[in-house]
Amino acid sequence: MKNKAQTVFAAVFVLGALICLIVYMYVFQSFTKKTDALKASNTTLEARVNELSVFFGQMEDNKKQIGEMTTDIKEKLDKFPADVKEEDAIYLALRTWDEEILVGYNSITIGDKDMLSSIPADVVQAGGVEGLENEIGFVQRKVTYSNIASYSVMKELIKSINKNPEKITITNVAYAAQEKDTEEEGVILDGTVDVTFYAVTGTGKEYVPREFEDFPVGIENLFDGSEKKD
Repeated sequence: MKNKAQTVFAAVFVLGALICLIVYMYVFQSFTKKTDALKASNTTLEARVNELSVFFGQMEDNKKQIGEMTTDIKEKLDKFPADVKEEDAIYLALRTWDEEILVGYNSITIGDKDMLSSIPADVVQAGGVEGLENEIGFVQRKVTYSNIASYSVMKELIKSINKNPEKITITNVAYAAQEKDTEEEGVILDGTVDVTFYAVTGTGKEYVPREFEDFPVGIENLFDGSEKKD
């Protein structure tokens, strides 16, 4: 009986140990893995919380920077006209006469509009700038002014174009000297000035038509400013 009792006890002990092993294998280890995963998740969350805490602490500075960037974008875009039309090229030439820069224009060659680059509408909308929702396009249009002028008039012409309030650029200047007619007139230059006009579309800004003034029909002497005599 004693041996039988010992055998039963041993069997119960082994069975209990086996059950404990199974519990350890399938329960404890499972909870251990979940605990490790939770620790890893907590570490990630803690890092994210710390990151957000830093961002929250810098929120006022970030809002200020966003406001400054938004203002800067609007100011830069506002300097560009909404379109470049033929009348703008003609207006520039007439403006030089209005400033008494008596250059003689032989011809004005106006090129087509070219799209330099664009910003898709979804990118514009993601920026969150009030008033900007459509695709923004950056346009250029090249104009060639073929003319004759004295050296001093040519310099004044270039100065006048450079101080234009809207976005234009002189891209090329080419002149050749002609024989002078008299000692008083000096050397006459014959050449071209290439000017590139720029515009931005999609900003909601409207094109402003040009207003032209009256100019005398003819000029007697191109370089002294006197009007043509009948």
